Parts: sequence; structure tokens; C-alpha cells
Amino acid sequence: MSNCLSSAFTSVLVNGNPIEPFVLKRGVRQGDPISPYLFVLAAEGLKSILQKAKEKGLINGFAFSDDHDPISVLQFADDTVLFLPYDLQQLRNLTRILRCFELISGLKINFHKSSLLGINVSESELSLASRVVGCRVEKFPIRYLGLPLAVCRTPVSTWNHVIQRFKSKLSLWKGNLLSPAGRLVLLKSVLYSLPIYFMSIIGMPVCVQNQIETYMQKFLWKGDSSSTRVLCRISWNIVCKDFEVGGLGVCNLRIRNQSLLLKWLWKLRTSNRDSLWFSVISACSSLTNWNSLLHGDTMQLSFIWKGIRRLCCLDEKVWDLFISNLRFNIGNGESISLWHDNWSGIGTAASLYPRLYNLSNIKQATISSVLAGGWRWRRRLRLGENDQFSELQLLLQQVCNGFTAGNDCEDVLVWKPNSHGFTAASMASIIRLAAAETDNLNQQTVTAGRRSSAAASVRQILTDTRGITAATGSIDDDQQVSTVVQGIRVAAGSTKIKSSAATFKLIWKCEAPPRVIFFMWTALHYSTPTLSFLASRKIILDSNMGCDICGEVETQNHIFLHRIFARKIWYELLHLMGISWVMPSSFEDFFLQWIAIVPNRGVSKLWTTIWIIFVWEIWKCRNLRVFQHKDSSTMDVIFKSFNSAAFYYKSDLQVFHGKDQLVFPMEDEQISSSMGKTAGLPHGRPATDSLGSGYIVGIHPDLSSSTLGR
Repeated sequence: MSNCLSSAFTSVLVNGNPIEPFVLKRGVRQGDPISPYLFVLAAEGLKSILQKAKEKGLINGFAFSDDHDPISVLQFADDTVLFLPYDLQQLRNLTRILRCFELISGLKINFHKSSLLGINVSESELSLASRVVGCRVEKFPIRYLGLPLAVCRTPVSTWNHVIQRFKSKLSLWKGNLLSPAGRLVLLKSVLYSLPIYFMSIIGMPVCVQNQIETYMQKFLWKGDSSSTRVLCRISWNIVCKDFEVGGLGVCNLRIRNQSLLLKWLWKLRTSNRDSLWFSVISACSSLTNWNSLLHGDTMQLSFIWKGIRRLCCLDEKVWDLFISNLRFNIGNGESISLWHDNWSGIGTAASLYPRLYNLSNIKQATISSVLAGGWRWRRRLRLGENDQFSELQLLLQQVCNGFTAGNDCEDVLVWKPNSHGFTAASMASIIRLAAAETDNLNQQTVTAGRRSSAAASVRQILTDTRGITAATGSIDDDQQVSTVVQGIRVAAGSTKIKSSAATFKLIWKCEAPPRVIFFMWTALHYSTPTLSFLASRKIILDSNMGCDICGEVETQNHIFLHRIFARKIWYELLHLMGISWVMPSSFEDFFLQWIAIVPNRGVSKLWTTIWIIFVWEIWKCRNLRVFQHKDSSTMDVIFKSFNSAAFYYKSDLQVFHGKDQLVFPMEDEQISSSMGKTAGLPHGRPATDSLGSGYIVGIHPDLSSSTLGR
């Protein structure tokens, strides 16, 4: 260590040129990694001095239990907390010890930055003690290591620090200059990580969660958190789902808070019983495992453990998911609860046999105590209850096969998703997956009900129409068909089904730009800002929903599928590839049918990217016409879309020149007339050496290095 301090040298740049290196005479360089180690060594000296003083009776620490030694000092880096009973003589001794430490180590203690806090000590006594030490007096709550330190429940204002950090971050960003995909990256990488430190200890209040999520929503959809009105096209609950089920992978703050707090329950169950942390927790809060947290006296719990109990243990869905993903390797059975632990692997005994649990007189019993001392019931079991008891005994015998009372093997708790132990990320994924499955089940139930209602309405329309026709005989077939179709549209108008999970998996795997993929994600949720969508949000009047070309209601399916301009593009594209096609009725059906044309995995991503780029270009042409009153050529759109798709795949040469090639049959005349003029090639046709007999894969923007293949 002395060699590290004496042999260090450095150099300085003068006018851009380094001068001769010189040896450092005092200390180490700024940012040297050895600095914290040196401080820890010096702090260990302070700890040894305090321990020696405690042995000589000069000071006494805080005695939290009769079975453990008092605590006199806690240190973390350069933060030091000293514990003393209210005794002015001990306080004077402590001051002298600190002065001696200054002389020995060469370090200076800044008493002006130090503070004195009292627990159950009057203000007059604190004032007298502060004059002895020479530091200021503070009151709880205070901030220690970035977290609030208090003796009672902290108010909501404690989270103002986190909210202020949100505002300061957002005020420095020009979010309106970024695409939604870029804002999503900032949201997930920066904003989402700001409250993690607080959420790992304290339960987040609902009002704070709503406020932070509001800032996130405004930033994602507009880039400005100060706006009072923002068009959030997709609900935040959908945004917080995984990518595979139609979300953006943003974890819900409450789910993340619960998963972080559950780590303390895991630590409570698996930590060393002789550790200082467990000794303090068990002595001050009467906690030995999570069963004592669930069924013990809540009056003895601190506000932190009360928050953990409220958010995690009392939430039945989250708690059941946590318990169901645990596995117990039974050793001596002394730490495994018979009724409340999932030792069977299929659920807790209390949930499998609730009637026996209600009759039991030993609800807090462990497996070892039951096997050694037997069962106890409030009354004699009846016929059906005896059958359940026999099943429970058989299940216990199967799990405890080879169990011997009093053995030295300890019980082992295993986290199923990760053999290395519990992680908050795995727990958050489990909760999100369970929530997605519940939403899908509810969605299927609602969809089935709507379909049944729509079918009943259609049958009623057909019955009414036939009745009118039979009664009057004055309605012709065309009018009857028109009435039925209109009724079907009205009846089935509320049966729109959201895109499936398989569809979302395909778009996230393609190689299109992130902003284009984000647009496709909104399109699959039928949330593109069309005129009908804006009218549904009361942004424009219902009378302004008409398409500027054909006058029909401008919906998403109309823009991308049924509009004259879109139909021409798809017809020309499919005609060039020699494909006969009947345009589907919905946007998602078109996408799935397009994917089915080329099932080859080698070129499926390219094929998907081509379709997505075409949809993106159609949307840009629509905006160009609406806002700038400019029309686009169908062949320009086709060429530009192929051009862009080839550009995004220019580095993946195997797609174009490998064994699996994606080829579109085209006649030489078609290439000459449709592609040559747009590309600006001489004589109106591409180079014959590149095309051969007329098959085109894609065209790079740089025509001198065209990615064309036979």
C-alpha cells in the first residue's frame, strides 16, 4: 500500500501536449479506486477504538435485546451512525474518542455537518447534549443513505424528492423532437429507474404512482409532461404489458414495487439466524418468518413491514403467485409451516383443505412438531373430514419420505424460476404473465358475449325484414339486402377484436426502424389517428370523419385497405409478383395472410418488413395529402418501399444472395416501364447484367451497388 502511494505519478496537458510526469507527494489521485479502500481501513480503526472503549465501560451502545451485545456504531462508506444512551458523561467520552481518532488518522470530523437525534428524549436534554458535542439537533424524519429514516409512518410528501427528479429530467429533454420509439427508450432506461431505490424499501402510495405514471404517459405520447391535455391513444394498462401480448414492456410501478418488497420476505426466510440484520428484525418487530408477518401482532411492526404486509401479503393474487413458485427441500422440518407453506408443490395445506385448517388447534405448527407430537383438533373429525385427513397424511408421507426427527439437515427453500435464488425481475414477470392471462380470459368472455349479442341482433333484423316484406310486399330485394347489411354493421360494430399475441411477436422481430414498428404497434391496436378515431375521442366533429377522396368514413381499414389509392398500390404490387388476391376486410387479417405467402424462415423477416414499410409509406402519403394537399404516385410508393426495405437489409447479404432468396417474377417490359423511369436509369431500364431474365429482389438507394439478383 505504501508503494502504491509513493510510486504514483501523473502528467498534465499543456497546449495539447503532455509535460514531463511528476511524482505525487500527497495522497492519491482523484478518482483512484484505492481511495475507498483506504477510507474503510481508517474507519475500521474507529470501530476498534469504540469497541475498546465499550469494553472499558467508557461508552455503551444500544441494547436491542438481552441476548445480543449492544450496537455502538454502524458504518456505510463515509456515513457513520453512533448509538448511545442518554448519558452526558458517555457523550463527553465519545467526544474525546473522536478527537483522539482525528489525531491518530489525520482525518477531520466536521461537527458542523454532524447532527444529534434523540428517541424519547426531551428537547431541553437534546439542547444540553448538543452543547457538549458541538453539533446541531435534528428531528425525525431525516434522510439517511438517500432514504427517509423515521420512527413512524412517513407522509406522502416523502416522495416529493422522487417526483422533483422526474420533473427535472423531463424539463431538460426535448421530447417533442423525438419519435415515440425514442421517447420509449428514455422512459424505460431513465425515468423508470428513478423511483426504484425508494420502491425497494417503501410501499409507493397510489397517488404518487398515478402522478408518476401520468408524467410517463404525457412524455410517451407528446414528449412534454407539462401539457394539460395529451392524446393517449392506447391505455396505460396495455402499454405495461409484455411485447408478446401487445404491450411495450413497461412494467407497472405497483407490480415492480411488490416484486422489490417481496425480496425482503425472501431474505427474512433464508437469511442466517445469527446475522445482525435478522437479530434486530426479530427482536424489534417479533418476526421470525413470513408466517409471523401474516398472522402475528401487527402493532409491533414498523411502518416499513406494515407496508410490505399490506402490499404483498394481503394481496391474495400476488401472495399466491409467490407461494406457488416456491419449492421446499425438507430437511429437519423445523422451519416449514404445515399449513401455510407450499411444501407439497401443489398449494398450501390451508388452501387445499380449508375445513381441516379451521378445525386445527395448531395452525402455526411446523412439519417436525406435527410428526413428533401428533395432530390436534377442536373436535372429533367426521366421516368426510376423516377422508380429507387421510389424503393430507398420505401427501405428507410422500413428501417426507425418509424424514427422521432430529436430523441435522436444514430445510432448503428454492425459487423455481431461478435456481440461484429469488429475483425481483422474475417475480415481476410472473405477476405480469398472470395478469395477461386473466385479461385474455376476460377478453374472450366479453368477445363471446358480444358475438352472441350481435348474432341475436342480426337474427332479429332478418326476422323483422322478412315480416315487413310479407306484410307489405313493397320492399324489393336490394332494399332488403341493404337493410340487413346496415343492421349487421350496427350489430357487429362493437365486436372488434384486438390483435392476437402472435401478430405482435411478428412485428417486433422485423428489421424495420423503431419508429415504424411503433406505428405498426399502434395500428394493430386500431389506434392510428384517423378521422374516425379523432371523432371518437371528441377531438373533431362527427361530420368531419369523411375521406377527402371518396367521402366514406375514414377508418384505419379504409386508409390501408379499401381506399382507392391504397387499393391501387396493393393491386400493382401483387400484380407485379403474379399473385391473385382478394382484399381482406381487416388490417390484421391482411397482415396474417401476407405472412402466410412466404413461410420460409430465411426470408420471412424481409417479407414482413416489406409489408410494414408499404403500410408506413401509405400513411405518409395520406398525411401528405391531408396537410400539404400533395398527391403521390403509386409506382413511386412501390419503388420507395422496396428501396427502403432493401436499405434496412443491406448488411444481411445472406437474405439476398444466400441459399434462400426472395424473388419476384417480373417481365422485362414491366421492369422497364414501371421501375426504370422511377429509378432514373438510362434508357428507361435497369442494367441487364444485374437483372438477367427479369427477377428482382430489392434495389439499394446507391444504384452503383444495387442488391439485385436472379
